[in-house]
Amino acid sequence: MSKLTITDGQEASIDDLEDPLEQAFSLGVQDESFNPVLDGLPLYDDPDVQAVKQGVKDPFKSLIAAMMVALNIKRTLPVGISTTVILAKLTDIGSAGSLTFVDGLLTAKVDPS
Repeated sequence: MSKLTITDGQEASIDDLEDPLEQAFSLGVQDESFNPVLDGLPLYDDPDVQAVKQGVKDPFKSLIAAMMVALNIKRTLPVGISTTVILAKLTDIGSAGSLTFVDGLLTAKVDPS
């Protein structure tokens, strides 16, 4: 059996986890109303046990990599363009179609006629 193979986009997504993981594991997690959801991890920032950081993050990142491959997730969603593109009708009596994009991904389509 060989190692799990991920795409460059998946690798970039895992790299993007670094700062949010540091924040969540060190300080904890709160909701939008600033109510605590999860506490930080004990000993995570203790200078005498810095190996705990990699010991916590690496298995978590491995799990995320496996999930991305198993669920065919190619990359994290971009923060970007959300729009609807109108497609011209094909005949005089037909109707226009459309393509709807959310964060750069096609989420809906209506075929023109």
